[in-house]
Amino acid sequence: MYSALSAALLLALAAPPAAAPARPPAARALGALRVIAIDPGHGGDNRGCLGVDGTWEKETTLDIARRVAAILGRETTSVVRLTRDEDRPLGLRERSDLAGRWNADVFLSIHLNADAFGQGTGIETWFLAPADEGAEGQALVEVEEAGYGETSSVERVEVQQAEAIARDAAVGAARVASEVLAELVVTGMGERTGARVRGVRQARFGVLKGATMPAIVVECGFYSHAEEGMRLADPAYREQIARGIVDGLLRFDARLAGSETAAR
Repeated sequence: MYSALSAALLLALAAPPAAAPARPPAARALGALRVIAIDPGHGGDNRGCLGVDGTWEKETTLDIARRVAAILGRETTSVVRLTRDEDRPLGLRERSDLAGRWNADVFLSIHLNADAFGQGTGIETWFLAPADEGAEGQALVEVEEAGYGETSSVERVEVQQAEAIARDAAVGAARVASEVLAELVVTGMGERTGARVRGVRQARFGVLKGATMPAIVVECGFYSHAEEGMRLADPAYREQIARGIVDGLLRFDARLAGSETAAR
């Protein structure tokens, strides 16, 4: 059976887009997002991609995640949990499992993009795809998950588990809501940073497979691009990214809260 939250998540698609939020006042009460799980991608020996300034993705994702947590902590009533708040390794499923144990209402995994030729630019968000996602999504999954050391047999088991979970109505509703969340977050980031918006896409990221709440991967820009990579090295630009992510979360909360009111 659908829970009240699941019904609200499905109603969210039908709701009109929320207006751009004003700068939130201190301790702004959120109607639906009581616990927010933020996952800084990579960590430990899994360094992620190398930036043009010589730093690693794992460092910048942690910095952006901390900034998101700090803004939400100062300006809203939500409880924010980081899957890691230091440079340490975490498995893919450990991350979404933590969010589940915390009863998180949403889960965002923060990453940076890269390409071999240093030409790619822009921001994008991803949510969990069915098993037949396209080649582009699978290629990015392989790049992002290359350092986690998980075997193909484990991957096969995870695919089977994810396919079984996807049949559950509540998780199906969370997937629908994940697309809404992904759209609102990438829009917020684009408005704050002026970066090229590459859009919302689907792929079978291992970090999303076990999530039972709306869950997305946020690609905050291309660390391999000469200009965009240097912007990502700038703390002020990272703060803009964090602000954009928060804007998306506030819009998502407003959408859900409005849907829950309509459902009652």
